[in-house]
Amino acid sequence: MQAIESSELQHMAADLAHNLIPVLKERWQSIPRSMATPEGLAALLTPGVAAFAGRLMMLAPDQETLTPILAAFFADPATAAALDRYAAGETGGDELYDLLLGAGLAGSGMLRTYVEVAVESLLVAAEAALWREPPSPSLQQGEESVSPPVYFGHTNPYLFNEMKQYVANYYVHGLNRVEPGRAVGDDGLTELMVWEPAAMAGPPPDEWQTAEAEEAPTGAEPEELTESMGGDTAEETGGTAGPLTPMPVAPPPPPPPGEAVVALRLDAALPEQVIVGRVFDLAVAVKRPASPALSPDDLARRESAAFAAVWPDEALYIQLRIQISASDCTIHGGDSRPVRLPAGQDGPPVYFQLTPLRAGPLSVIITVYQETDWVGSTRLRTEAATGEARGAMALTVDSQPLPGPEVNQQTLWKALSEGYNESELRDLCFELSIDYEDLPGDTKSAKARELVLYAKRHSLTVQLVEQVMLGRPHLLAPANG
Repeated sequence: MQAIESSELQHMAADLAHNLIPVLKERWQSIPRSMATPEGLAALLTPGVAAFAGRLMMLAPDQETLTPILAAFFADPATAAALDRYAAGETGGDELYDLLLGAGLAGSGMLRTYVEVAVESLLVAAEAALWREPPSPSLQQGEESVSPPVYFGHTNPYLFNEMKQYVANYYVHGLNRVEPGRAVGDDGLTELMVWEPAAMAGPPPDEWQTAEAEEAPTGAEPEELTESMGGDTAEETGGTAGPLTPMPVAPPPPPPPGEAVVALRLDAALPEQVIVGRVFDLAVAVKRPASPALSPDDLARRESAAFAAVWPDEALYIQLRIQISASDCTIHGGDSRPVRLPAGQDGPPVYFQLTPLRAGPLSVIITVYQETDWVGSTRLRTEAATGEARGAMALTVDSQPLPGPEVNQQTLWKALSEGYNESELRDLCFELSIDYEDLPGDTKSAKARELVLYAKRHSLTVQLVEQVMLGRPHLLAPANG
């Protein structure tokens, strides 16, 4: 799925603002100055539109591109009217879901169930942006000094606090783009917010309206917060909207007869630090909840996430698909792997190879699909450096001539098979422009043997020996007599 650039999101916010201003003026007798012009309202809506796009990317991961769909959605006057009704508690998410389908989005059960998560993110982010604006002069003087009404809604304190931090990050760092799983600041690196898939992020939507308010957005006392949530304030400002109560979200439908929902776990691991321009391994496995975690010795940064899949009765296995996304890396050999999960067993580990493109924080998102439906996801973060990884041991050796091509093949094979782990063998092949996967053999020892033979056939033995001597000279050093 392609990223959506900041300029495109601003155009969407401008279209929405153009259609939303007359709707707001019809509902409210007066609105803040920051909302009274298309430009001002668009500026308030931009972080919310970006949040909506980020959530939608996690709900519709198979959609090749969202940009033209979202552009049509936000340009539709019906969208502005539906958002206003939703904020007022007069409609639910189905109306907006139908508008998304009308704009060209492919529907799914996951999207229908959790579309309100994206809608709430848009509205609450807009409300958080509005709270950052200074009140108009009329609200700073004498009897007019009251808490402003809630125009977009923040009755979900969990989401409001989350969006308040995101909006603060937005105003400090700017916005460069939204891509699957995160919003990125102007510098191209800072993560303004990371979105987990809806089913795994925070409390379930149907618990939001029962959560107690934890704090007032601007430090207001509890009584003031109650007013700002839609009590007497609407009357004092001449508005007609009542209290804003989000519509409940229906729970996911139960599986049809003949199927069961099974709990599973997604494990992933990569190195603690990686090097720009150098290939590293990412290991991923689907396991049962009670199974030991995936823990390769050379991949110290690990994450796990629970998820559930549908298992047909009497099925011997289910077919899953693991897909990765890493915007700061080149992914070798494709970003997706099919996985067959046998009944009562863990799935086999699958490996991806990636090359970092630039130094700095690096994020990899791993998503699991069953057929075309998203079922789980997790995220790993590491750091890409420009030189050797921090903490690497510096080794000083006495100068001695490098062995020539006459080095015994058995000695070289033993040095590779016993002195290198699989990831290091892959790095060695990369240095010699040899595709590790093309070497025959299923074990590390067999791969090492084939590497020696390949080097001999292609006159690369000297280069292979030099690489070993540079990194592990003791493996080929002659025994002291």
